[in-house]
Amino acid sequence: MELKKGLLLLSSGIDSVIAGYIILSSNIEIVAVHFINYPYSSGTLEKAKMLVKKLEKITKKDIKLYSVPIGEHLKNFKNRANEKLTCIFCKRLMFRIGEKIAKKEGCNFLLTGENLGQVASQTLENMATIESCIKIPVIRPLLCFDKEETIKIAKKIGTYDISIQKEIGCKAVPKYPRTKTTLHEIEREEKKFNIGKMIKESLKRVILVL
Repeated sequence: MELKKGLLLLSSGIDSVIAGYIILSSNIEIVAVHFINYPYSSGTLEKAKMLVKKLEKITKKDIKLYSVPIGEHLKNFKNRANEKLTCIFCKRLMFRIGEKIAKKEGCNFLLTGENLGQVASQTLENMATIESCIKIPVIRPLLCFDKEETIKIAKKIGTYDISIQKEIGCKAVPKYPRTKTTLHEIEREEKKFNIGKMIKESLKRVILVL
């Protein structure tokens, strides 16, 4: 597959911005989208904006940044479904919304900062479960990176100090998240909701931030 233009799922942390930097360094365009989990987290959008501006300065390229609120959908899932699957549900929702925005922006792949085994949603089993809900390819430049290697790049390009600024991290993460999921069990839980409606509602609230 020829990589033409990617949609970066940008968090406020260390990893995803480095994934964006690597792809931009390959002279491939990106558009960024930041998902807001309020009331489960706050202060993340301002950091995402700073990270995008830093990337623009480093690479001399313009980068659009969208924001999408999904906190209410997370709340519904936690209240009505298997809480241990919250992170999987969240990622699948982000991927689905990202796929729609990617199509609108002419992107032919999603781009993430996922790193194998770093957190519960990034085990091989869970990444397979998450990715199965979309048709667009997912590129993970940091998949086999050592965390210290990523931090080294972040410090070198000046994003590290932004990423580690204080914020209220996501409190929707369950105490004991499921590290090995199957497609059957997450689809069973998702049947309790109108996923298509959730996506449409979120897309109506997309804001072009930068």
